[in-house]
Amino acid sequence: MEQNIKKNKSEIYLLIAVVIVIVLQNIPSLKFLLYPFNLLATWIHEMGHGLTAEMMGANFNELVIRADTSGYAEYSYNPSAMGTLAKATISSAGYMGTAIFGALMLFFRRREGFIKVFSVMLGVFMIASLLIYIRSWVGVFFAVPFSLFLIFVGLKSNAEFNKFFYNFLASQIALNSLLNIKVLYGYGNRVSGGQSDASKMSELLIFPYWFWASLWLAISVLLFIIVFFKPLSEKSSNKELKSVNNLEE
Repeated sequence: MEQNIKKNKSEIYLLIAVVIVIVLQNIPSLKFLLYPFNLLATWIHEMGHGLTAEMMGANFNELVIRADTSGYAEYSYNPSAMGTLAKATISSAGYMGTAIFGALMLFFRRREGFIKVFSVMLGVFMIASLLIYIRSWVGVFFAVPFSLFLIFVGLKSNAEFNKFFYNFLASQIALNSLLNIKVLYGYGNRVSGGQSDASKMSELLIFPYWFWASLWLAISVLLFIIVFFKPLSEKSSNKELKSVNNLEE
């Protein structure tokens, strides 16, 4: 019974969070409330590019976040030492990295133990990225208060607020990733004054930019459907206790 109550609460929090995000996204006078969370999505997107570049043998030099929520990850590499597939993986890692991050959050939404430490972990990781990679004033002004807020939520807020905030973050990141991928259809080859990731993919692997945008969108939607209906369940201490009692009887 207790496990069912926790499960229902988790789904209610998620539903409320999704409704709030959708409402705020569609009311221009309130959309500014999502601004720091949009910057968070940009940070995740660009960290996806930069960290993947490092895994592929490149040097992740800096991360820049702009006031309009756009940004870029600058990395350097030896052109002769990096193949086409590695470059394509780096180009895909922004949109797909954000989608995977949001999907993983939704997947773990019923694990209270994970939720308790998630905000602190994310805040600490953001501070580390600030010290190592972030090289823009907007990035600094965003990362410092936001990381401290995340750590405060993780350490000082009560369990119910922590659960709701976690679900709000998960739904915001998930919806933001889908909306950002959809933007590629409108801009085509350029986004915020630069070449889009989908356009880079079309140069590397032949298919047009809209093919890659469609593929990323389809994978993201599929991921979110799977984790929405099949999240990782909370461990049931009640079932374990019942099993022990049955053995004793």
